[in-house]
Amino acid sequence: MDAIYTLFYIFRFQLFKQIKRGDTLVRANVYGYAFTNPLRGIINQIFHKDNGYPQPQDFKDGLQREAIRIIQANAYEDKPSIQKEGQVLETPSLIAVDKIQKDVFNWITQNLVVKKTYTIRSARGYDLGIREATFTFKKKDFVEFGFVGCFAIPTFQLAYKHSDSTKLFKKVVLGYSGEVVSDEIKCSKTRMFGKECENFPEYVCSVCDNLYCDEHQKQCEKCGIKLCKDCIVSKGLVFKHYFCPKCA
Repeated sequence: MDAIYTLFYIFRFQLFKQIKRGDTLVRANVYGYAFTNPLRGIINQIFHKDNGYPQPQDFKDGLQREAIRIIQANAYEDKPSIQKEGQVLETPSLIAVDKIQKDVFNWITQNLVVKKTYTIRSARGYDLGIREATFTFKKKDFVEFGFVGCFAIPTFQLAYKHSDSTKLFKKVVLGYSGEVVSDEIKCSKTRMFGKECENFPEYVCSVCDNLYCDEHQKQCEKCGIKLCKDCIVSKGLVFKHYFCPKCA
């Protein structure tokens, strides 16, 4: 089983700006990361938050979440030692860091907009005094802006072929943390309160083509075919009888 590597150039930045609105001073203290594709020279995502750098749990994308884990743990090398069969893999052709860094800087100064709410002291009556200030940023507003590194995020993909299906079931695991980002090699059904079923998936449903376990199996009373509980058709109010869609 080989690892699949996803490449990122990652840049880190901090912005600070304050503006005066009447007698109120409003501040924006923004911390963020920019994820870029070093092969195509495009910006994947610029993610930011207030008063502190984003943490792994702030990212919905598993690869970006993994990259932040690696950065925080200082678990990366200046010269990655990726090897296969005793040979160092050929380094792909990467776009110059300086060019992409300039693109990221330009995007931030031209497109990043941050909105902050604040309260004015002079509010009276039904006016709660809540206002909103809009921030854009220029070069002088950067406290930090720099290249963190080129990251090859490892991902392992497991594949499972069941004899009763042509579908290939997959499980994707992040190579550094071991986090499972997607898993089809399990019972696809849930238990009470939506809890995942932990039984081994022995069967493939011929209707929905998903894996399921013995606990979630029902048999057609006419033709004898076995289906998952979600695809079997039940009839009867007191005494239940079960049929496949064809026999129902």
